[in-house]
Amino acid sequence: MTDRTKWMLIVSGCALFLGVVLQVPQFLHLIQPESKGILVHLNSDEYQYLARLEEALTGRPEQAAQPYLGDPYAPGMHFALIEQAEGALFRWIGFRAATVFQVMDSVIPILLLLSLLLFFRLAGFSRPRSLLGSALFLLPLFYSLNRPIHQRESFLLVLLTILLIMLALERRSMFCTLLGGVALGVLFGVYLWAWMFAWTYAGLLLLWEFVVWWRQRRHVSFRRSRVGRLILLLIVGIAAASPFLFSMFRAMQNPLYEEMAFRQGMHFTHLPESWIYSAIFLFLSLFLLFARRRMPTLQGSKQYAILFPVAVFVVINQQVVHGHVLAFTSHFTFAIALASVCAFLLSISVFRTGFRTRRGVLLLLSLGASALMIAAIAWDNRPVLTQFIMRPSRFSEQHFSTLLLLLDRMPRTRILSDSTTSAFIAASTQHDIVMSIYLESAFLTHEEIAERVCLGFLPLAPAERRISEQMHLVWPDANAANRSTSLTAGRGTDAREREIKLVEEACKRMDSDPKGALKKYGVQYVLWDQLRNPEWNLKRLKVPLTKVGEDEGNWVFYKIDW
Repeated sequence: MTDRTKWMLIVSGCALFLGVVLQVPQFLHLIQPESKGILVHLNSDEYQYLARLEEALTGRPEQAAQPYLGDPYAPGMHFALIEQAEGALFRWIGFRAATVFQVMDSVIPILLLLSLLLFFRLAGFSRPRSLLGSALFLLPLFYSLNRPIHQRESFLLVLLTILLIMLALERRSMFCTLLGGVALGVLFGVYLWAWMFAWTYAGLLLLWEFVVWWRQRRHVSFRRSRVGRLILLLIVGIAAASPFLFSMFRAMQNPLYEEMAFRQGMHFTHLPESWIYSAIFLFLSLFLLFARRRMPTLQGSKQYAILFPVAVFVVINQQVVHGHVLAFTSHFTFAIALASVCAFLLSISVFRTGFRTRRGVLLLLSLGASALMIAAIAWDNRPVLTQFIMRPSRFSEQHFSTLLLLLDRMPRTRILSDSTTSAFIAASTQHDIVMSIYLESAFLTHEEIAERVCLGFLPLAPAERRISEQMHLVWPDANAANRSTSLTAGRGTDAREREIKLVEEACKRMDSDPKGALKKYGVQYVLWDQLRNPEWNLKRLKVPLTKVGEDEGNWVFYKIDW
């Protein structure tokens, strides 16, 4: 058996193991007696991505970015290119969004594994080191690997784009140059943090190659240099990005942009979002850049790995320049993980040669800092252990198995229910809802979102609403951002108090004319989740209702007789 065959068998075995083990938590839940066939939620923000994909699967991909309200469409700042692509790919099969994501739970991590191996090999690492690096990236991120779309799919696209750039330079391939440029531009249609990192990495690589060419300019013409090819790639990227850039510019002119940005948690500061992360990646970047000049083991194509910690340092500190912060550190988790692994492997590569020199202490610090980051990421992903524990709360939607049969037969309509049940409707059916916590990214006023929240409270008496105890009302992300920045500055926070007051005033307006409120927002049906909300009193809606379906003790579905 040749070495190549052994390597292919090892990679295939690792891919198979990864694909199978990620299916185990959902399988364990499906075989429980409490399960009635509805896939359970195992990760954060699944409702958001499920609803977007379901919208693409059920015939309105153009509204996938804001899939909750239906017509008239309320656009926002986000694109939903990944959801639209997966919707087009799976629409003909008839899968629900949850089933598609369950399939992708195996497909995307395997593609990530193969992409990581190719990246490390192109960056000059041996096969064992490449496999080690892939394991150090994937295993600490096991919890995040079954979190759909962002950052799992989005980072895969970023990594594939970087691979195309590397192939364009190393193989001098015009095809990879053009395709890499297109991929770089299309990232603007994925997620903000995806294109931010990819373009930062490409910009740093351009700077690197320019410095190399400048030193050799007497022997290498600009047109035939790697920097010339990279500039061509970036020009293609700008051209491919132009439709998305135009849409973003037009969206930023919307009069409601400032309100939307506030709800998204955007705030203004020139200080680092995380002093610890900034210090670690500044040290790793400077050490690796200086060490490359003196250590032969960091020469060759190792610059691709060296630039990852540098790119991470830039993206997590970009607010130092422009002053806008939008959860940079948490949304670059996958990039931070790969940068840490790159620094760890590079430190190992020079450990024996550098340990006995004066730079040995710095080398140990680099090794320790990168290992610390990998350990921190693994700690943050420790909830993966709970996925193998059968918690009763995960089966809280199983009583809707009979409801889906009814909703699937109905034409698209707008349904009022409580916030949790509304999220289930948007994530599992073609129907529209009235409110969602993810409306924070839509171009709507704070007051309208507050009124929509209160529509879900209408069947409850004011004393039963406990508005001050509800953590997801109008701007939960703004509350988190305001809290962190205010406490850091030694001040209190008032965003939460303003949010509660806003919702309480909106609920008073809704209570004064519930029939008018329901008609204003186009409500046609009401779904009462009896199992989880037995305290609902539909008489408070003050509209005539006709029972359409019922699963006694679980849910009742009504039509409003307008």
